This record gives sequence, structure tokens and C-alpha cells, in this order.
Amino acid sequence: MNAKICNRNIVGFFLWSILIIIVFTIPFFPYSVSKNVSAGFLDNGEEQRPTLVFFGFSQCTDICPVALITFKELLNSYDDSKSTPRVIYVDIGAQSNSQLAQEYANNFHQSIVGYHASENELPILSNYFGLNIKKYQDDITHQGRTYLLHKETKHWRIVKSFSPASLSLDSLREEI
Repeated sequence: MNAKICNRNIVGFFLWSILIIIVFTIPFFPYSVSKNVSAGFLDNGEEQRPTLVFFGFSQCTDICPVALITFKELLNSYDDSKSTPRVIYVDIGAQSNSQLAQEYANNFHQSIVGYHASENELPILSNYFGLNIKKYQDDITHQGRTYLLHKETKHWRIVKSFSPASLSLDSLREEI
């Protein structure tokens, strides 16, 4: 009887260990996604360049600046502008506007497109991108995900999603 209890404890411990390892390593891997999206800031022309989309706000002090610096490093690593991916910073700040979003993006790199999402647009974008944005007065919390999109025929498709922990110059270059 004690041998059965001991074996169950070992199996239980083993399963809990695997679960803990999985839970704590998931944030460090980019997520494969395959979902069509539509948004006003995406070019509907014939351009086929990979596009990175990041949702943030200018008062963010941790996730947003780090992501934008990573995008700057990525853009600086390309010599040919035709092969350079597009980077779009979508400002979700209620106090922002299109001009401020573009200025903030350009503080990091002149090629980053700044776009301000209106309050009416945010629920639609949240549905497309699976955003988890919470606003309380002037405070905003968000996941800080970066989305890699490719244009397939006439539709944009999310192909990868990077958490802040998995976003790096190497991971972006590998996926693009």
C-alpha cells in the first residue's frame, strides 16, 4: 500500500514540475498565430513587406520604450529599404493624437509609423489582435505584444505574436 502512495506522489510531483516549467517558459517563446486582420493603419496597397505592429502609449516607462528601441535596432540593421520591414506603433493613449503618436515613434526611428487609435477603434482592434487593454483614469495596462503580419493576396494575416519577454533583435530577424 505504501509503495502505491509513494508512486502516486512521485507521479504527482513529476506532473506538477512539468506544469510549472511550461507556465514559466511560455512567455519567452513567440506565439504562432494565423488570423486575418483589417485596420485603418495597414496599407491596403500592393506592398508585401512584413509588418510589425506594436500597441503602446507614450507615458509607458518600461515595455514600450524597450520595444521601440528593439525596432530601432532592427531597422538600423537593414541596408536595403525595400527589404526593410515596416514598423507601426499604435498609440492607445486617450490623451494622444495622430501627430503626437508620429512624433513619439520618430523619437526612436524616422521609419517607424505612428498611428493613434481612437476610443471607437480600440474595441475593434482589440478583437482583431486579442488586446487586453485596461484603462483607469490616466493609467493604462497592456500586454505589450508585438505582432508580425504578412500580406497574403489582399488580406493581412498575423503570423506571430511576441511577448515583451520574447521580443529581441534576434527573434525578430529570425522570423522576418
